[in-house]
Amino acid sequence: MITFAIIVILSFVIYSILKGKSRKNHIDYLRAVRDLDASIAQGQKNSVPSWLKNDDKERQFTNAVLALIRKTTVPLTYAVRGFMSPDASAVLFGLAANMETQGATFIEQQIAAVRYIEENWNQLSLNDQDSFRKETLLEEMTYKANIR
Repeated sequence: MITFAIIVILSFVIYSILKGKSRKNHIDYLRAVRDLDASIAQGQKNSVPSWLKNDDKERQFTNAVLALIRKTTVPLTYAVRGFMSPDASAVLFGLAANMETQGATFIEQQIAAVRYIEENWNQLSLNDQDSFRKETLLEEMTYKANIR
């Protein structure tokens, strides 16, 4: 009986900790996006994460984001064209920098980037999503074959 009570108490404590961390991550993400939107609206240059000049870390970030995007309904082509090109990548790196400033881990920065891409995709009308998919079908197949 005591063992059961200990398990219940530990389960509650772990659940509370994870729920609190999840809530903090959500708030940090919303703050990072708000700051990113503000800097874009004001025409300011986005911040960059500390790891950006490290080619291995940058590659790891990009590969992880694309691997995670594959698990969503977002086409890889949308992520690559909209957020991974040299001009557009500043937005994702700005978001990662804002998350890093708030203490987010490298993995949390990757997850935030995926969430940001997914939210932007979901803001498109279904008509625009369908048109994009049709226009980029061959390109999408190539990405899926090359990105694991």
